[in-house]
Amino acid sequence: MEERGLEMSDTEAETKTIEKYNRVLVVDDEIALLQNIQDILEGQKIGFAQAENAAQALELLQNEKFDVIVCDIQMPKMNGLRFLETIRHKGDSTPVVFFSGFYESEMLKDAMKLGAYDFIEKPLEEAHLLSTLNNATEYGLIQRQMAGIADETDSKTKKTMNEFKSKINQLRVIKYSALQPARK
Repeated sequence: MEERGLEMSDTEAETKTIEKYNRVLVVDDEIALLQNIQDILEGQKIGFAQAENAAQALELLQNEKFDVIVCDIQMPKMNGLRFLETIRHKGDSTPVVFFSGFYESEMLKDAMKLGAYDFIEKPLEEAHLLSTLNNATEYGLIQRQMAGIADETDSKTKKTMNEFKSKINQLRVIKYSALQPARK
């Protein structure tokens, strides 16, 4: 992945260090799909880790940081929504991109409300996957930058930033709600 970030002056760059992970976590119980995504990511020289279920993914997240998590919604034991809810409860704000072989508008709306970044339908198209990963990585970097700025600002500014985050999430939910009639 190429270096991403907002332009900063030399002074800002010296005082503000934003972590860059350049890694993707892929979570799916379907081995063939994991291999397909692995081939795509290796071809682009993108670092990645794989987990065959949510429990494995949670273990990986204890020790590693990722730019993006790509996760199947339908998995045995703990589905993608419960996984997302669990990591958000732990304070992990890594962008999560869900994928699934079927479109269910209520499940998708629930995912967006929980803070999912995006949704991709199976079968995965390489260009769409890479574009989504690129956008989600940029989004995650901006989120980390905003969090760093928020740590240094007053409570009024923090409140305003949280209101903006909430509105952004609401717009994503509306986006996917609007797609519902077109997908039936």
